[in-house]
Amino acid sequence: MLKSILTELNDEYFDGKVKVNEIRWMKKKLLKVFGRCDLTKKVIEINSILRSNPRVLKFVVMHELCHLADKRHKKGRKHHTKAFWERFKKYPNFEAENRLYHLFIGNYWVNSGYMKKEDLRGN
Repeated sequence: MLKSILTELNDEYFDGKVKVNEIRWMKKKLLKVFGRCDLTKKVIEINSILRSNPRVLKFVVMHELCHLADKRHKKGRKHHTKAFWERFKKYPNFEAENRLYHLFIGNYWVNSGYMKKEDLRGN
């Protein structure tokens, strides 16, 4: 599942040029980390809570791919560079997918007891 999403996105948006040695599910379901990448090892890890929403899963994989594609991304520097955002915003229906991502995360936080529904923005 993860590998096929990664390959599809890499081929479509990066001509298959982003080197990723591995993509895997995180060992733990973290509360505030939904995707992360190791720029040195070229490994992407995805929070398994995203299994329940394929659209959000794909959005997060794209986010991590954009980090690996950002040649200007240096350790200790701005995490989301201008180049990162320019690339990420090319994702189809970016604004709608970003809203869906935030809705999904908000619901996850409410259901886990981390936040109350009334504390979420936009409610």
